[in-house]
Amino acid sequence: MNLLITGANRGLGYEIAAEALERGHAVIAGVRSPGQENDKLSALAAKYGERLTVAELDVTDEAGIAALAA
Repeated sequence: MNLLITGANRGLGYEIAAEALERGHAVIAGVRSPGQENDKLSALAAKYGERLTVAELDVTDEAGIAALAA
């Protein structure tokens, strides 16, 4: 299953993403600033490789949401 999780760089979003990856799902981790170093997401990427995609996503930016969907 492919999952899009918003706010995946911290808090509940991160925990949900980590659990989904552990269960074998592919995760698109939506974060506001994907270029910023995030040790937690980097560790998940190292562990799960191609099953984790980090994508820029600000839920208040409709054009950005449409671009991600495309």
